Amino acid sequence: MDLNKATMSAFSNKVSAQLDEATAKINEFGAIGKEHVAQGQLDAIKELRTMKDAISKKHHELKSAGDDQASKIKSDIESHLASLHTSLEGFVKRFREHAKAS
Repeated sequence: MDLNKATMSAFSNKVSAQLDEATAKINEFGAIGKEHVAQGQLDAIKELRTMKDAISKKHHELKSAGDDQASKIKSDIESHLASLHTSLEGFVKRFREHAKAS
């Protein structure tokens, strides 16, 4: 796959926006405070942050990667973003269900 500069710039902007959105959601739940969140939820928030940090690291790698590596890194980022999105949405659903039950 040939990743030209414009394509990479657009992809980088998209990744940055998705990471910002994920960070905002994660921080929203993290800000609730330990006294209102079960340990399992705290662990899930920590895992979400770890996932986001791994994507952010790959995103930085992509910026300095050569053409031979850029395609693989881009694919990894897309896969990890999809996984983060799924995990984040599942967490939000479980968190809201727990809040309603409390």
